[in-house]
Amino acid sequence: MRSCVDRRRVPIGLKLGYITVCQQVLKALDVGSDDAPLTTEYGTLIAGGAAGSSLGSVLRYRGVFEPVLSEFILRHVREGDVCVDAGANVGYFTLLLASAAGRGGKVVAIEAAPGNVRRLRENLGINEVSDRVRVVEAACAAEAGELTFYLHPGNDMWARLTPPAKGELDRLYMGRTWRPVVVQAGTLTQLAGDDAARTSFLKLDIEGAEPMVTPDIVEHFTHPRLVVALEAKAPHVAETLRPFRDAGFHAYDLHNDYRWVVERAVPRITAASYDDFTSRKMADVLVSREPLHLR
Repeated sequence: MRSCVDRRRVPIGLKLGYITVCQQVLKALDVGSDDAPLTTEYGTLIAGGAAGSSLGSVLRYRGVFEPVLSEFILRHVREGDVCVDAGANVGYFTLLLASAAGRGGKVVAIEAAPGNVRRLRENLGINEVSDRVRVVEAACAAEAGELTFYLHPGNDMWARLTPPAKGELDRLYMGRTWRPVVVQAGTLTQLAGDDAARTSFLKLDIEGAEPMVTPDIVEHFTHPRLVVALEAKAPHVAETLRPFRDAGFHAYDLHNDYRWVVERAVPRITAASYDDFTSRKMADVLVSREPLHLR
């Protein structure tokens, strides 16, 4: 599979088909079910092996996840920065943020799915960064309290406040079967606590709940150098981005088209207009209070 990714002249459709079949065969043969940690191309360790999480199945052959954002984090985040990873899953981006921010920095990792939180804490331990990461086991919501959170039975990277509704793009490939669990919840500002105003980088990936969170970010995450990496999904792309647009944040396109799953080439981040995103089904966006100096 790694060799397949490296083949530049092979059509992307053939690559995707080949890797999909290989993944299914490896799963059927129970290959990669041991607990040996995976090592990413950045040197971070992900516990549980290739079968330990949905993320692990990608890292087994690709070595990275969302490389455009990964590279940006390592270039942009400074020693001593305070960062928030909202929707931390098992900690892939939390580990990159902790590495970039260094011992003098801090990461607030927010994750609601109980199984993911357990693996997140394990990954922090084996990478020896638990001292600079505060784990918050809760869902980002409109208010504090308990709520029903929905876990996908086959993919631990999919967890939501509400299952995708009929007609939503997510329902087409995520399905309609979800497992409910009761979790704690709070606004993003409440979950970040005193670190909200100190946060200079925020990664937001909360599977469709972004519109209820972005006004909170603009109002309470007041760091002058704040950068937010987020995913906006139809039919709420414009609604998700509007608070940033109204507040004068600069917008950038991460060009995360997921070709990276089967290709080595990493697109460049480019400056964008908010109007560039409104017609998309899904948009991975950077917004920043100050203009970014892209490389």
